[in-house]
Amino acid sequence: MGKVSIYMDEELWKKFKKMIVQRTGDTRSLSKEVQSLIEETILEKVLLDAFKRLDLNLKKLPSFGDIRPVVPTKSTSAGRMVREMRDERAESISG
Repeated sequence: MGKVSIYMDEELWKKFKKMIVQRTGDTRSLSKEVQSLIEETILEKVLLDAFKRLDLNLKKLPSFGDIRPVVPTKSTSAGRMVREMRDERAESISG
């Protein structure tokens, strides 16, 4: 880790520092808190960009009630499917 200097409003910094001290009991965690906020901001931007690329509505994400189960059109046997997958894997390993 390196040392970084930033310039910001002194009153804002004092309020932030006070909030962190109230929550954690000391000022040693200030750097961790700043880093965490930056990481969250970057992650949020990455997720928002991904949502846009997938053409998802950012105003309203789907809830569990919005998701409808898919009913298979053909009758299938889970046991048979698992057996086929295991056989394919065994062939590729021993192959």
